[in-house]
Amino acid sequence: MRPSALEKRNVGILVIGQTLFMIASITVMTLSGVVGQQLSPDPGLATLPIAMMMLGTVVFTLPASLYMKRVGRRLGFITGATLGGVVGGLLAFTAVAVESFWLFCAGNLLLGLYQGFAMYYRFAAADVASPTFRSRAISYVMAGGVVAAFLGPWNASTASGWVASAPWGGPYLVIAVLALVAVVLLSFLRVPASGEPQPGDLSRPMRAIAAQPAFMVAVLAGAAGYAIMILVMTATSLAMRAEGGSGCPRWR
Repeated sequence: MRPSALEKRNVGILVIGQTLFMIASITVMTLSGVVGQQLSPDPGLATLPIAMMMLGTVVFTLPASLYMKRVGRRLGFITGATLGGVVGGLLAFTAVAVESFWLFCAGNLLLGLYQGFAMYYRFAAADVASPTFRSRAISYVMAGGVVAAFLGPWNASTASGWVASAPWGGPYLVIAVLALVAVVLLSFLRVPASGEPQPGDLSRPMRAIAAQPAFMVAVLAGAAGYAIMILVMTATSLAMRAEGGSGCPRWR
């Protein structure tokens, strides 16, 4: 059975949404350590903005799920993209313009909120697709991250000199604009009632889930994978700048 036009449209929206969100995430991973190094009063705090984004993701992921259980996926995704992507990107840009390290950390924290909501795009793909289209729908959404793997670093390097009064601020302004585009697209998302989380659903307590060996293995594997990825992405940009390999404009 071929997917319906509505299924294709919903999945297409989620694919683009995933790509736009991943551009923001990869930009932070690539650039926020360098900006943090320039703004920080202590060089040891250079990568704190990236840690703040990851903290925001940890803090807001579960509340995002509970919020969408009450208001639905479409409104939940729009809320995450607005508060996290648009506001977080603008706040980070403003922080660069006024050279405020702690304000920059706050902007990255909100970008973590954006990530906390957007992590559910892949699950929404399963909810909007029929059983025969479901596996491909999830794959398409996940493939958006592959595209963003090229566009994120491009944004971090190319847009850094776009705003003369805020060197390094351009990529965060781009994040805000792309998040606004995502908000517009997500407003056209139509999740069928059967795909929405139901307020009355019963679930096992978190303690029972966490006690399963399979859960603990998954958490440890995910933590190890993310730790290696973040180490490589954050350390590389700082090392390149230390060796004079960065093509971005110098801080004034």
